[in-house]
Amino acid sequence: MRLRLLLILLSAASIFAGDGHYLNSRLTHAQRRITTILVLPAQTTVARFGFKGSEGLWNENDRFEDELTAVVGKELSIRSARVSATPLDQLGAEDQSKLAQIQRIYDGIEAQIVRSPGRIKKGRYTLGDQVATYGPASSFETIVFVRGQGKLKLLSKGQFTGRLTLVDARNGEVLAFSEFTCDSHSWPKSANELESHIRESLAELAMFL
Repeated sequence: MRLRLLLILLSAASIFAGDGHYLNSRLTHAQRRITTILVLPAQTTVARFGFKGSEGLWNENDRFEDELTAVVGKELSIRSARVSATPLDQLGAEDQSKLAQIQRIYDGIEAQIVRSPGRIKKGRYTLGDQVATYGPASSFETIVFVRGQGKLKLLSKGQFTGRLTLVDARNGEVLAFSEFTCDSHSWPKSANELESHIRESLAELAMFL
């Protein structure tokens, strides 16, 4: 079971104002194309809110994260880019350890991105060359971090807020960042319900794939 710091993540979700798309000028000015992409295992929190407060759905989260990783990979591969999206449980112990390390580095950088996403255009955000030490990424030029928070309410519709960040797999520079939100009475904790929202959030990036 992949436990999450539920209250921290839900608090973080409150600072997102809405959908947004931000591209590094390395892509837009040079018309650079992204040809190989590795989608890292998603990290999300889904919670149910009722009369007695909130409850984390830990078992469902594991399944949902794997589904979301696959959906993001599917949407990125619609164009010509070669995409791989490997679930966490298919990684070896050494790769899982290294992955956890770069996921932590990313979480620290993401807090800065959320405060000032416009700085992505000037290439102001980087995870450093630590990302290059992650073995599965060695044959890819770009890696994708997936984050999100889902809320299910007893007497109202559910909501999922997600974020996708594309990073240079060699030097760690942030190349693109997008947010998407799904509000739906029918959202049943299924990543498939998010497909159209993810596709829309990637619209500006699609021309570089």
